[in-house]
Amino acid sequence: MICSRQRRWNSAPRGEISDMSGFSREQFMADIEERARRNQQERRQRTEANGHPHYPVAEHAQKPKPVVQLVKSSDIDLEPTDWLWKYYLAAGKLHILAGAPGSGKTTIAMRLAAIVSTGGKWPDGTKSIPGSVLIWSGEDDPGDTIVPRLAAAGADRDRIYLVGSVSDVDGNRAFDPAQDMEWLEAAIESIDDLKLIIVDPITSAVAGDSHKNSETRRSLQVFVDLAAKKKAAVIGITHLTKGTAGRDPLERLTGSLAFGALPRVVFIAAKDAEADEDQDPKRYFTRAKSNIGPDGGGFEYEVVTGKMPGNERIETSWITFGEPLKGTARTILAAADEVKEPDKSEVGRAKSFLGEFLGRGMRTQADCLAAASMEDISERTLKRAKKELGIVARKDKGRMVGPWFWAFPDDLPPEDGQMRKEEAHPINFGTLRENQSLSGNGIGTLRSVPDFYGEDL
Repeated sequence: MICSRQRRWNSAPRGEISDMSGFSREQFMADIEERARRNQQERRQRTEANGHPHYPVAEHAQKPKPVVQLVKSSDIDLEPTDWLWKYYLAAGKLHILAGAPGSGKTTIAMRLAAIVSTGGKWPDGTKSIPGSVLIWSGEDDPGDTIVPRLAAAGADRDRIYLVGSVSDVDGNRAFDPAQDMEWLEAAIESIDDLKLIIVDPITSAVAGDSHKNSETRRSLQVFVDLAAKKKAAVIGITHLTKGTAGRDPLERLTGSLAFGALPRVVFIAAKDAEADEDQDPKRYFTRAKSNIGPDGGGFEYEVVTGKMPGNERIETSWITFGEPLKGTARTILAAADEVKEPDKSEVGRAKSFLGEFLGRGMRTQADCLAAASMEDISERTLKRAKKELGIVARKDKGRMVGPWFWAFPDDLPPEDGQMRKEEAHPINFGTLRENQSLSGNGIGTLRSVPDFYGEDL
């Protein structure tokens, strides 16, 4: 019930507050505060009478001030880096694997997952510690892409877990790494031997704008903490920005600079920008950055496409690693990005060379390249000349492996027949006599071919 004084206060004109029947503003406010105090006391007495304890709340209570903890460096236990793959994958650390579309970066990640799941050998020949792997992919289908690639890579599928949907009160929904990491951590508590976590793409884990440094750092910190807690290596997959060839490798990562700063190791997968249409381009896997070991170097690799082992109905792809790479990441990537227009006179000389060299029929690509090298014709120039001349490259029919052959279209054997190796006129360059040349006195003139041909070309 509103008291008579309060009614008089509420109905009084603003300019006459201090003239209210002898009551000043201060007296009226004191009266209101006294009534509030009595009401609070009555409520406390009723609560305690019902058997419930009363916990008074201090008026104008302030939160405790944060306290910064200082730790002496002498109190820190020294620990060596726990390498899953020495100088490449570190347990408890965040890594980034970046590449342009079509470079095979996700297929590389599946190959690494397969090695961990089986305790297999890394590209440098060292052996992996076996363990389980967790994979989340927001771009590829598990049934027709992810699992076939794992199977083709020889993975132990019982040790590889895929992140599925999320169930809540509203039903099932797709997993969102930007908001569901708390529930994912709870789900993986039962995986005792978790060694590797793959997130594809890592940009989907950013709650906000992935081009803003502060928002990206906050989101990636979740994976840094998860890696440290589970003592597992985390690989986040992302893209390279178009039109950044030649720049510092870390500046080429799509999004905020935090994608290059927060991870301890950054890998880049790349392929030759200008490759011949009849063969797989050279591909490079390199360390663009490492805060915990050497950077640079890496390995060549090849993306192989074919039938999945054990299931001929499914076509998939897998990675085979090749020779080690030397040099900085920038140097290695510069070789992949290089696109040059050969000098027209050089292309003309290469065309004349091919016209003479293939004039007697098809040759293996290796022979063509070796012979051209002896004439100081680069591989790039030779292939440009080959394209302009309409020379065809193909393999022996029915064979997935084996050498490529070059020939003019009219010199190709019938499609229903198979090439015989003796038809390819192999050249043994070791039998060339000293100072002999395949094209010596004039452009494209062949002479001094080894005697075992039985006739001059």
